[in-house]
Order: sequence, then structure tokens, then C-alpha cells
Amino acid sequence: MQAQQQETPEQRLHDYPPQRATQHTGTRNSGGGGRPRFVQDAPDDDPRGVDGHPTPTSAEVGGSRNAASDGGRRTPRADGEQADIELVPAVTPIAGGPHLPETETLPPHPTRRRRPKKKNSRAAVRIASLNMKGGASPKTDVKWEKINQLIRDRGIGVLALQETHLTEARVNDLRARYPRLHIENTAHPTHDSSRDGVAIVLNKYTTNWSDSKTKVIVEGKAMLLSLACKNERELHMLCVYAPSGNDALNAGFWSELDQLWTVNRRTLPRLDLLLGDFNMVDSREDRLPSHADTAAVVDALTKFRERHVLVDGWRQENIGVRDFSFATRHTTTQKNSRSRIDRIYIRPGLLDSAREWEIRTSGIPTLDHSVISVQIAPEGTPTMGNGRQTMPQFILDDSAAFTQIAALAKSRQERVETALQPEWAQLKVDLLELGNTLARKKMANLNKNLNKWRKRRKITLEKVAQSSITDAESTRQLDEIDDAIRKIEETKTLRMREKVAARHHLEGETNSRY
Repeated sequence: MQAQQQETPEQRLHDYPPQRATQHTGTRNSGGGGRPRFVQDAPDDDPRGVDGHPTPTSAEVGGSRNAASDGGRRTPRADGEQADIELVPAVTPIAGGPHLPETETLPPHPTRRRRPKKKNSRAAVRIASLNMKGGASPKTDVKWEKINQLIRDRGIGVLALQETHLTEARVNDLRARYPRLHIENTAHPTHDSSRDGVAIVLNKYTTNWSDSKTKVIVEGKAMLLSLACKNERELHMLCVYAPSGNDALNAGFWSELDQLWTVNRRTLPRLDLLLGDFNMVDSREDRLPSHADTAAVVDALTKFRERHVLVDGWRQENIGVRDFSFATRHTTTQKNSRSRIDRIYIRPGLLDSAREWEIRTSGIPTLDHSVISVQIAPEGTPTMGNGRQTMPQFILDDSAAFTQIAALAKSRQERVETALQPEWAQLKVDLLELGNTLARKKMANLNKNLNKWRKRRKITLEKVAQSSITDAESTRQLDEIDDAIRKIEETKTLRMREKVAARHHLEGETNSRY
């Protein structure tokens, strides 16, 4: 194949329509009426630029594009954005180059528009799943408010919700109420407000939600999300809510999914993730007391997983560890039990880019399921650094601690004036070290108690894994620990909401940055 010949600038000039002359009077920055002049209007990508001349480069005007300090103006930008117009100094023409007029003013280009900004997603996205135990009635507004706060506080980009019980009208109401969230739901075909329901919630601030696509696979039970990532890549994840209480229905659900992918293998993509409430476990170690599920159910799920080559990500990262995402809450003499029926399966190729596998309480008192989550950096995304170190907010709000910080800064004032850059850099390091030292001494009692209970929970789970504690005792201890953790997180959430409400009352209607 012959190489395509590159066009010269002179040849490209003939590919554009004739220019139109328009009369402009006055100058933009002269403060008075200038002489009338004619300017040729051209398309945005016309290499002839303004007045029939190519747009000069920064080298041709003898400086940078923003060299306002040298008396020059910013040159017209090639990306279509309008630049500030100032006087252009006379420049000696370059041999063979365009001739620049002396001290002329240019009006705003009438055809130039600002390019639409492309939505950028974060380098890593946190994907989570939660069984919300119904959310159709207006009485569940508090539950949705806490889900919204959960997404914001934990930086969740994609949240798969099961047992939503949402009607179409309710979904539209939630979309209007929470503009930060993009909600897609599939309801039960006949009992939309009382049975089943799967929803996918995308955080508009942290995901490329507008380019992502959803597809209903099984009404009320399974929804496919193709999440748009960087470099034109997509993450295909299936969010499921498997039938509960009936092994035959559960096994049939996985067989139905496998059949759908067999028949529609050309239109349904291979999965990268499979997550949700499975209402079964594939290992006896995922139940307390330990026992295995029906072989037919496990085999049906295993067959579907092997089709897409998916592995249990949390188990791969926590070999020999036992933890649970669901706990029964019997108040009678009936024994409580625990299980890890909420799981995330992942393609082995993504394991290296997945981190922070977590099972944590949701902070919502009416829920008996925990939030499971993982953070994934899709292939081709840039590596993120450790970020910028900052002082805790409660240290900056503490008057005694702030007095010590101010005293340290004043004591270094003379040294900073003598050697600005090195002393200023060292001062910042010392201020951060002082702030963190004070933070460790003045850590809030809530965080201390929360860390204490989490440590105790970890020790209890280690005893469960080592079988050094009875099932009844371990269940009792875990119930006590989870109740304490849930109450502390509820208190923290309440304090945060009170703080936000107070600030909104103070600054909500003022002309401020808030």
C-alpha cells in the first residue's frame, strides 16, 4: 500500500469555504472607539487563522502563550477556546512565515465555542454490594438518605443493591431527590413493591456514568452493567439477587443464567465481576455453625462461574480467614447464625489491580446485611500516588492544639525570611508532624472505642477460624461486637449530619463558596 502523501499548508487552504468579511468598530481593551477594520471569519479548524493568516506559535511571537508581563497578548488558541485580547507587539517576520500586523486589536471570534469537557473517572473505582431489605415506601427515606451518605463517605463508585422493592415512580422520585446518584432498577414483573428487585447506583462524581450501559437479564433478579473506564475500556459486571429459601429455585436461577449466555453468547459479554446476594455459599467455612449447602445449588453456580472464569476475590485475599456478611436476628430461643452469602467474584486477570477487600457494617440499624466492597483500578489506568498528607479536622478545630501550631510557625518566622524555600519546606514537615502527634493524643473517644471493637472482632474471627471457640459462644460474641460497632457508626453519622445541617443553616443562603 502506498504511503499517503502529507498535504502542505498551501494545499490545505483550498479545502475550506470562502471567508466572510465582517466589519468591527472599536477595540476590545483600548477604552475607546478604534478605527473600523475588516476581519475575515473562518471555521474553528481553519489553518488560515484570523485575517487569512495562520495562527502564530509562541515561538513566533517571542514568548509563551500567556506572556502578559512582556506586553503581549495571549495568542488565539487552537482548541477553540477564546483567549483574552490585548495589544500585540510588532515582531520581525520570520523568513517564509506569516506577516503579523503591528499593534492591532482583535474582537472575539464569533464562531468559536467552548469544547464540551469529557467526563473523567478516577483511576480506581470502589465497587460495593448491599442487601437493603426493601426501599419502596416513603417510610424508607431515612434508609436512602443513609445509603447516599454511605456512598459519599466511603467513596463508592458503583453500588449494587438487592431486595429494593422499587416501583418506577419511586425510582424517578429518588433520582430527583439525589442528583449525585444515577439509579437503574429492575423490579419483579408482578410484585414490584413487595418482592425482589435489583438496582445499580452510580456515583456521578466518580464514574463515567453517562457512557455506561445497563441491561436487564432477569427481571427483578439480575442486571448487567457495562461500566465505561479510561482508554475506551469497559468493566462488565452482573449484579444478582438469587432466590432464597428454596434450593431448587436457586439452582434453576443459575442454570437459567448459564443458558442465556449459551444462547446469546454473541450479544452478552464475558463477565469481569459477579456480585450480589447469592443466598447460598459454596464452602462450609462460610457459615457459622459450619455446614455445606446443597450440592445441586453449588454445582449450578460453579458451572456458571467456570463459563466466565471467575474466582472468589475475598477468599483469594484472605486465605484461612473467616468472616460473615449476614446475621440472623432472632429474639426468641432460636439460635442465630451467620453466613457470607454476599460475595464478589472477579476475573483472575483483575486480581492484581484489586485491593481493599472489605466486609463492613453499613451503619443502617434496620439492615441485617453488611456492605461488601473492593477497589479496582481497571487496566490502562495511571498509577496513583499516596496523596497529600493533611492534619485531622478535629485538631484544627481544637483551640489548644491550634495555639501550639501557631507558636511553632511564629518561632520559625525569622528562619523562613533568611532562607525562604528550604526553611518553608521544613516548617511544613514539622507542622504536619506536630499535628499528627497531637491527633494521636487527642483522638476522639468514638474512634478509640470503634478501633477497640474492631480489634476484638478480628480476634474473635481468628478464634472461629482456629476452632478454639464454640459456635454458640462465637455467635454471641459477634452479635455483641457488631451491635456495638453499629451504634458507634450511627453516632458518628448523626454527628456528621448535625454538623452539615448547622453549616447549611449558617451559609446556605449566603454568597459564599459553600
